[in-house]
Amino acid sequence: MKLRLLKRERELLGQIGLYGDLSIPALAKLTGQHVHNVRYSIERLEEAKILKRAWVVDIFKLGWQRTQILFACKKYEAEEIRDYFINRVNVVHLAEIGGEYDYDLLLLTKTPRETLDLMREANAKFPSLFANKKIAVQTSVGYFNRKYLSTKSPPKLSIEVGTSHAQYEISDMEQRLLSLLMEDSQITNKELASELGVSQPTILSKLKKLKEEGVIVGSMFTARFEIFGVHNYKVLIHLNNFQKGFRDRFFNFFSNSPHCTSYREFVGEWDCEVSIEVENYKDIIELRKTLHKKFENEIVKIEIIPRFKLYHFKAFPVYKDSYSK
Repeated sequence: MKLRLLKRERELLGQIGLYGDLSIPALAKLTGQHVHNVRYSIERLEEAKILKRAWVVDIFKLGWQRTQILFACKKYEAEEIRDYFINRVNVVHLAEIGGEYDYDLLLLTKTPRETLDLMREANAKFPSLFANKKIAVQTSVGYFNRKYLSTKSPPKLSIEVGTSHAQYEISDMEQRLLSLLMEDSQITNKELASELGVSQPTILSKLKKLKEEGVIVGSMFTARFEIFGVHNYKVLIHLNNFQKGFRDRFFNFFSNSPHCTSYREFVGEWDCEVSIEVENYKDIIELRKTLHKKFENEIVKIEIIPRFKLYHFKAFPVYKDSYSK
């Protein structure tokens, strides 16, 4: 079932994507809309489970590794395979895709060996699994506003994680604190203090430290735009230029692209992946032409993969003491 957006709601969603931590009055000031209109729109979209606030945590800084696997499977095993992965602690993303592969799987682990063990465990249950696969390890992620929804350019163009080499040794309390924030982005400091058995000043101190250390890098509104008719595509790009100067130009191109919602870099079978949302497929064709024209000497190959359905997503690992299953 599609949801028809009001014009002011489109404008709102195109502006507020990277401002999930702002109050309703602050969002109204940012967008130039009336407070009651902003409150009504956000409540309506949240109730329809289209819009959700979420903290952005740099899990790379905490030593986590994100391994992405595109794989095909036998149709009669598809439902059982989906159920298997959705219930695994280490699986943070599972989506149905088109083309040569059937599913897009994202594993969260601490080491490559742990990833291999998880793949072997799944393969023991489904003997033909991963016979046809493509695999790569994420190194950084950039999130962008959905600029195609708005006639105005948003003030903030991106939030990035994975760009720092520094590591942060997280404490058990901080791990639990972040997990609670991921489960409920609207949880209050009072509720956090009660859950963790500490004072509110302690919570404020911990949150301040996590932000200063670059562990919490921002907050955003996540949205399920397929509900109201927008199509999502994964664009896998193979490159022959890995210099930082080129990377910055490439990233800036996508951060300014109206239909690009995220940019991911990899080590593996592809070099970067861009998430694109369009209302018309011709926008994908135009983007591909522009890429080849602007970066013809650096791009080796472009693969466009439709994403049909998101089955499972979580942004952050569970408590350490319940991590392995």
